[in-house]
Amino acid sequence: MKKSRLYLWLLLLTGGLNACNSSETVTADTGNNQQVRLGVNINHGVKTRANAPTPPQNYALRCILEVWDINHSSLLYRQELLASNEETLNFTFELANPGNYQVFAWADFIQADAEKTTVEIPVPHDHYADLYYKTNGDNGLKEIFLIPENYAVNAESRDAFYTSQIIYKEDVAYEKELILNRPFAQLNIIEKEAVLLENISQTNFTYRVPSSFNTEKGMPGDKVMDVKQTVTTLPTPSANYNANLLYDYIFAFPVNSLLASEIKIAFTSIDSEKQLQDFTIPGNNLPLVANKRTNARGSMLHFTSEMDASTNISIYIDTEWMPENEYGLPNNNYVKVPNFNNQNNPFKYQQQ
Repeated sequence: MKKSRLYLWLLLLTGGLNACNSSETVTADTGNNQQVRLGVNINHGVKTRANAPTPPQNYALRCILEVWDINHSSLLYRQELLASNEETLNFTFELANPGNYQVFAWADFIQADAEKTTVEIPVPHDHYADLYYKTNGDNGLKEIFLIPENYAVNAESRDAFYTSQIIYKEDVAYEKELILNRPFAQLNIIEKEAVLLENISQTNFTYRVPSSFNTEKGMPGDKVMDVKQTVTTLPTPSANYNANLLYDYIFAFPVNSLLASEIKIAFTSIDSEKQLQDFTIPGNNLPLVANKRTNARGSMLHFTSEMDASTNISIYIDTEWMPENEYGLPNNNYVKVPNFNNQNNPFKYQQQ
């Protein structure tokens, strides 16, 4: 596996769901048999993994490492560090006893001027104020929770990365490099008739998403959260996302699953005499795969004066967020969804 210039030492998905293999363990002759050094190579590509992702303006990239005993009963070590593209980031600490340990790592964007406080419990460490994801709950990095009041769509600062792995330390110094991948899919909603976007003054989106992510199991939690977002400035497609209506980061499984929630879209026209029809994407039709991008593209914009508001939506998995170990996606990464009719907004799948 190619090494990036920035190492943020961490770990991979457990339970056979690893998205990328870690590098070989190296033992170092440091003269301190209790020393452990861990770091991370963040797999943020689009097509490249050269550096750590560049933080959006006014944001900083934060990396957190936790080490637990193998029974998860005691947190032994936690450290939070801020990273940049120019530095090598190492987590160096000591483990007194040889044996198995569970390691968790998380990287996300926080405010560049985020408050830093010193926390004494359960272990002393500096904590930077969470922004989008709650990282310091009772289970620490074992379960990450959305912060509802800060939820945002069309925001690259919502990007985040994680890994978890069991390590075995012998009675010698220990080093290992690991890879962080995204815990979510990026959902891109793309209006096919781009010229009609000029008629929108505001768009309201309503749907539900998983509210937490279990990093040990590599899967979303069971509970969901209501998302209600008003968008007045539509995104411009870029190398990092394809959307021109909405893109969102949604906790997802590492294998093909479907977003259970419907997505209700209410458009407000710039012309009061030419109103736009609301549109609904029914639930259980949008495939999501962690660390990949789902693109839903079709003609969703219609004026209320139009008799036929039906549309064909093409749905496919984008391979540009792609770990080195592939998951099996059918039909050359195109995922078929069933045909159906929605009473108010007919919506059916059509292979591109």
